[in-house]
Amino acid sequence: MKVNRILAAVLIPLLLLTGCQTPPEDSPLPPDAPEVQAQVEKLQGFINEHFYSCSDEILHWLAQGYAGGGEMNANIDRAGGEGTGEFVFQAVKAHCGK
Repeated sequence: MKVNRILAAVLIPLLLLTGCQTPPEDSPLPPDAPEVQAQVEKLQGFINEHFYSCSDEILHWLAQGYAGGGEMNANIDRAGGEGTGEFVFQAVKAHCGK
């Protein structure tokens, strides 16, 4: 799906720019680090600007797909390394206070 590829293409570089290197378990930053949270905010802003209004609740729902084992999870893990989808989901959960 085109949207999944676009989100993966935006999400992976944003997180990798913060030093969240592959594999995610070796990342020097935890999902709730301010640098990672700034990237989550950029992702949410990108979705708001280019797709639809993305509240924290919607972002959390969307991020469940990042680690849910489906096509989006596979795309993100393929681009960023095994476990990237789960790392991003944990970062979004921290952003949303869940």
